[in-house]
Amino acid sequence: MKPKQWVMFTGLGLIWGSSFFWIKIALAEVGPFLLVAIRLGLGLLGMLAGMAVRRPSFWQPNRVWVMIALLGLTNSAAPFSLVAWGSQFIDSSVVSILVASVPIFTVILSLFWLRDEPLTADKVIGVVIGFAGVVVLFWRGVANAGDQALWGQAAVLGAAVLFGVSGVVARREMKGVDPMIQAFGSLLFADAAMWALALATGPVSFAGIGGLTWGALIWLGVLASSLGYHLQYNLIAQLGATRASFVTYLIPLVGLIFGVAILHEPFDSKLILGGFLILVSVLVVNRLRDQTTV
Repeated sequence: MKPKQWVMFTGLGLIWGSSFFWIKIALAEVGPFLLVAIRLGLGLLGMLAGMAVRRPSFWQPNRVWVMIALLGLTNSAAPFSLVAWGSQFIDSSVVSILVASVPIFTVILSLFWLRDEPLTADKVIGVVIGFAGVVVLFWRGVANAGDQALWGQAAVLGAAVLFGVSGVVARREMKGVDPMIQAFGSLLFADAAMWALALATGPVSFAGIGGLTWGALIWLGVLASSLGYHLQYNLIAQLGATRASFVTYLIPLVGLIFGVAILHEPFDSKLILGGFLILVSVLVVNRLRDQTTV
């Protein structure tokens, strides 16, 4: 990758890796569906600020807007809801670990849906090494706490599958579409769906939301959603769905670092080994020049 792409790649990993910590904080005062609705709404505000500067063209064929709306559901509304709901029952570090399975699903789906992303030795080796690191960290952090914890883990794994599907669909169907339009359109449709869901599942109230929670929501909206999706769609366009998805291998590492630094979780050999394997997997899958890089 080029230096600029490494900056985007690393920045996205840092932003998304810390998101699960902030989700856990916000859930103390906000329900999961309202959390996602507010997050996406703040993300739209951040995206509008960027669009006011760049002023991209909104004209797109109807087929493109249909796909953007679909991505809003599969890449934002549904997986964000599953992650927020599952985070009620499992630790944020465990959530970040489970989300790291996205590249595995992306590689598998790419074999069937993407002609320009063939399976290579680097991808196989990268997936295997990264998955080994995820397993090490998974066994370090998972504590079985009954059926609710199992359902929480299943929900987050379902979100990982949807993230993988969305990356492949974006790579296949969004070629030539401005990444800012993709990000803004998907957030717009996703937020509309989430406000409808939040209103349908109970009364919506902002009373009792404290300053720390609002700070968490602003982080999740402006950085994780607005800036995060702009970076993601740019990486997909430049690197391909598979290589772009390997940013999720940085997520558990960042999530666990937050746990150690802020929540004072133990820093042990499994954390070191798992983090090392994850970083190696990212380097392996990106070590050769990609013909799709621009």
